[in-house]
Amino acid sequence: MKFEKLTVEQALHDGHALPFVFARCLSEVKFGINTELPASEELLEVRFFNSEKEIRLFRRQGRLEAVCLTQEPEDDCLEEEYEIANPSLFGTSFTLSKLLDVDEDGQTFVKATRLTGWKGGK
Repeated sequence: MKFEKLTVEQALHDGHALPFVFARCLSEVKFGINTELPASEELLEVRFFNSEKEIRLFRRQGRLEAVCLTQEPEDDCLEEEYEIANPSLFGTSFTLSKLLDVDEDGQTFVKATRLTGWKGGK
């Protein structure tokens, strides 16, 4: 998986081109089709995503930071779909991709996770 640091402005610009969003804000939570977000002061965490890329914005020491995670052909990933308990608010399910790696003892571990899909709801 390719990890790339972005400016907040670039992350917001590029993120709006992706179809799905998970956003935790001071006043609400959004999960589903990518729509307009509140002002950046409201944002706690945002994940824009599609099946191959996730752009994350998050707060560190009170400031927004941003990274982009992009799947690469050689990645060994495990995809899992999770059902959402309240589909009327957040859709019916989402898919999470887990990037697997092997440590020096030959033990497989999850190196990173990334949202890759969303179904149903509004």
